[in-house]
Amino acid sequence: MLGQKVLEKLTPEQLAAAFPASFKSDAIVAAQVVVDMLAAKQWTGRYQLASGGGATLIPSRLRFDIEHFDEAALTSEQVLMVRALLTKSTDGFIRQRAAQSLLLKPTHLVFPFIVGLLGEYVIEILHDINAALPNFDPEVVRSFIIENPAYYRLTKDRIASYWNCYYRQTVTRRQYVGFQVARAFDQMAKIHLR
Repeated sequence: MLGQKVLEKLTPEQLAAAFPASFKSDAIVAAQVVVDMLAAKQWTGRYQLASGGGATLIPSRLRFDIEHFDEAALTSEQVLMVRALLTKSTDGFIRQRAAQSLLLKPTHLVFPFIVGLLGEYVIEILHDINAALPNFDPEVVRSFIIENPAYYRLTKDRIASYWNCYYRQTVTRRQYVGFQVARAFDQMAKIHLR
């Protein structure tokens, strides 16, 4: 991961960088939709992940004034990209609604955003991810973990931190949903390693 300066005003080009370069034209369209939904005041950093052999810069958090957009005017890929960026909302309810739609078919395009949610504190989203495990393609999981081992380790550390802080007294490590998802992802990656 690469530290980035904090951004106060976001452009479509900056948000489009959250997706692989091979999707640039669709990403610019989706990013413009998101820019139009953002609150006037923004303050976010970005972190770098590998995706499909290239680098992406994913925003840490986004403040939205609205979360609804005209899906009819967008391609299915563009809709996925808008929803992926909605998972970076400062509002946990917006993040959860966006994640639920991505979890129906979690492709390589949106998987980095799903992993990001795994390392967060909204347990309801973790339960949604856990329930959607049959929808995951093990090759997508495997590729992401291989390309981003440090980020994946950091995500697992965040899972441990949230469990330790909020759930340790009521749920064992083995029972905590975040660890269950991480174990499932680890298993998917191991089974399909060549």
